[in-house]
Amino acid sequence: MSAGILYYALGGGHGHVLRGLAVLSRLGHGTLLGPPALAPWAAALGVAYVSPPAAGAREWFAACPAPALLVVDVFPRGVVAELTPLLGRAPAAWLVARRVREDYYLHPPVRAALESRYERVLWCETPPPALADLAVGATPLPPILLRPRALDRAEARRRLGVAPGEPLILALGSGDPEHQRLLCRLLVKIAGRRGAALRFVSSELEAAPPVVALFPAAAWLDAADVVVTAAGYHAVHETALAGVPTVLVPQARAYDDQRWRAREGVVASDPGALEAAVARLLGGGRRRPVRVGDGAAALARLIERRMELGVLGQEEVAPVA
Repeated sequence: MSAGILYYALGGGHGHVLRGLAVLSRLGHGTLLGPPALAPWAAALGVAYVSPPAAGAREWFAACPAPALLVVDVFPRGVVAELTPLLGRAPAAWLVARRVREDYYLHPPVRAALESRYERVLWCETPPPALADLAVGATPLPPILLRPRALDRAEARRRLGVAPGEPLILALGSGDPEHQRLLCRLLVKIAGRRGAALRFVSSELEAAPPVVALFPAAAWLDAADVVVTAAGYHAVHETALAGVPTVLVPQARAYDDQRWRAREGVVASDPGALEAAVARLLGGGRRRPVRVGDGAAALARLIERRMELGVLGQEEVAPVA
């Protein structure tokens, strides 16, 4: 493992790894630390990738060489638990922070770790106002997204087996596999009643119609007439960037604030509302894409400057971010 830049992405969801891939693929070097199941994603993009052993992770972190810069994608284990031995040895640590419950950041052990062990917090979503008093350098960034080249709509639909003129519901599965199965079965019924094709993207379910494994899923969004997804970080920001009509089904998570993220979107909280929203959006055409800066590229530039200068003052941050 390189002693240069280490990006910690061992959170439970896919978003941690996707943000790490977005940053390191632009940077062109560094090592991504993530779960073994997602190693093929890194291989596809040529990003160095390692996974700690299933047992003894704390000991593994204590023994691995300290990177020059440790970049941590916010997750409880990475702030106050298994990374603690490495945080004590790394010359500098940055935290990539998205919108999670403010009481998580203000929990005394977490706040103490942020204010004593981290040099900078990179906010890739708007933080709650209550966090303005955290005694750590803070930098706002646009969403950190992989931003793959979009497939041509006609070609993507052909590869998905969707007939010309046939409406397509593209669902992005996330969370517990059983929850994904239930949502998939519901959407099969909705698609059948609406005369639409369904493709359910999941890396947890067996790839058998209508389930497909697509990486990166963002490249296929233009094929859809409607996207159905939870209100996870990447799903919300990527569908907004693509301008595809989207129905959000926020999931209750211990920390991730999906209801805040879905606050301005089309939200469905029960099967009837989901079918009504899908039906309405199928006939509504595209929406205006949201134009935002490239947060991954901005963060990669900040990392390069930090490595060049050895320290990064606010006067160096502002022109880059």
